[in-house]
Amino acid sequence: MQDLIGQPVVVENKPGAATNIGADFVAKAQPDGYTILLGDVATFAANPSLYKSSPSIPPRTSRRSR
Repeated sequence: MQDLIGQPVVVENKPGAATNIGADFVAKAQPDGYTILLGDVATFAANPSLYKSSPSIPPRTSRRSR
C-alpha cells in the first residue's frame, strides 16, 4: 500500500470483542481520511443483531417498502 499511495502506512491491529474494539476505535477517530477499517461479516452484519448498542454500530432504521 505504501508504494501505491506514496506515504508510510502503519497497521495497528485491535483484536477482540468480535471486532467491536477496532470498529469503535475507527468510529471515534478524527475524520481526517487517514484511518480505515477492514472488517468482515461479524463487524457489519452479525454484531448489530448481537449487541444492543455500540458507538461503531449505526442506529437501526426502518426498512419499509414503498
